[in-house]
Amino acid sequence: MGTKGNISVSLVISVLLFGTVGTVAAGTITVRADGTGDYPTIQAAINAANVGDEVELIAGTYTGSGNWDINFSGKAITVQGTDPNDPQIVETTIIDCNDPPSGAHYGFVFNSGETSQTTLAGLSITNATDGALWLENRSNPTIRNCNLYGNKGSQVIMCKGSSPYIRACQICNNPAGVNGAFVCTWQSTGPSSGFTSQPTIIGCSISYNGMHGLSITKSSPIVINTEIKSNYTFGITGDDFDFPPPDFDCTPMFQNCLIAGNWSDAVSFTNMGGEVTVTFKNCTITNSYGETGIHLECAGTSAVLENTIVSHNSLLQNGFPEIWLEYSYGGAPTISINHSAILGGQASIKADSGATVVWGTGNIDTDPNYIDPGYWLDPIPGEYDDDTWVEGNYRLDSISACIDAGDSASVPADSEDLDEDLNTTEPIPYDLDNHPRIVDGDCNSTDVVDMGAYEFSYVSLGDFAGGCDVDFADFAVLALAWLTEEGQAGYDQNCDIALPYDGAIDEKDLGIFTDNWLLGVE
Repeated sequence: MGTKGNISVSLVISVLLFGTVGTVAAGTITVRADGTGDYPTIQAAINAANVGDEVELIAGTYTGSGNWDINFSGKAITVQGTDPNDPQIVETTIIDCNDPPSGAHYGFVFNSGETSQTTLAGLSITNATDGALWLENRSNPTIRNCNLYGNKGSQVIMCKGSSPYIRACQICNNPAGVNGAFVCTWQSTGPSSGFTSQPTIIGCSISYNGMHGLSITKSSPIVINTEIKSNYTFGITGDDFDFPPPDFDCTPMFQNCLIAGNWSDAVSFTNMGGEVTVTFKNCTITNSYGETGIHLECAGTSAVLENTIVSHNSLLQNGFPEIWLEYSYGGAPTISINHSAILGGQASIKADSGATVVWGTGNIDTDPNYIDPGYWLDPIPGEYDDDTWVEGNYRLDSISACIDAGDSASVPADSEDLDEDLNTTEPIPYDLDNHPRIVDGDCNSTDVVDMGAYEFSYVSLGDFAGGCDVDFADFAVLALAWLTEEGQAGYDQNCDIALPYDGAIDEKDLGIFTDNWLLGVE
């Protein structure tokens, strides 16, 4: 009886102090690279964490057992640097997997069905030997503001039967591998066998890797506002091979993406099983070194192009087309093109016997007139090892026929709520520069989307007064906002035109303004 009474008293005290029974407040666990934090390693901190806790990594280089091969074990917690939005802190909060001469180390492992409530943010991962990030078994974490560089092995990110949300990550400068920098594939073994991958990739760069940029097998990623540049083989490659089964309908979607300067074909898809349909909306596909810009192979493989530019591909392969539909394994693919700019038009599409080209409405065949089209240097003709890509500026020049030439109705819905206004049915609001996506670029008082990844707008170039030119009236507007910051009197968001936006009107914005001085003035 006495024991029972003591328990009751303790329960009452707990309720008075903490408000509810059985609820533990989320806390912050601090980890330091020298082991002097609340726990000596990242893994030890994760093991001790409760649901909702944050494991905060103080800037430094983390290495050794417990600081690589880090497993979340299904916990709904956050592991992050001290400020994921500060690039300097992200760059100096480093998971170094040490590139061991034998064996393999991962950065982080998600293999216990993690949900979006599991978050990794604001750090860098390097020297992993078989994956900076490894995801399987229907693990769907949130990963944002991370840098993945200097990783080796077969891939940088392996996504098997999982659908993570990955945003504002740099997957760049990783050496040679086999499968690709970012690999999306189905799960063929284990408890989640038969599940495909459907990751969401937003605002990332998959560039300058010694392998494919994005490799897709039996999977359907959604890729938005992302650059895939200068990867050593394909920019994007995909398939739905029928060994082993099952077949999946593979439906990758790319929106507002730049695919440029990749060493082989910019885009290559084939199929020997289920259906493959890849869609490009408001993308720019250019400057590939290999045979073609878009290469589709086999029956059951198809592509849809809307508001997309395909130009200046196969720069060192004279005579190759912008698009190639190849007959293979007993069949040929299909492509549907609407309101897009294909340099050379239908004549630049090589369609093998049995292939289908649906040349729809609103297409143009002229040069898109980038500000700078980019090019490949070929110091010694016939020698490929010395060839290098000189990146261009793929925003539209003011004379481009692609301005206001797209189909606004084809702009997809803002399903990921990029502007965080809780409206997921409106058209996607931003282009690749995070400028407004549908504007009046030709100054005829009608807002129409452009073709390609970038929207031309006089406003983003310095037309603050709305006169479709950049002159003294705009300078007066800039002068009123000069040296103000967001939240201060006089601050004008329209004048914050230097990228990335920094919430301040200063010399960086003036530089953009002066570069465009007298643009549009006749």
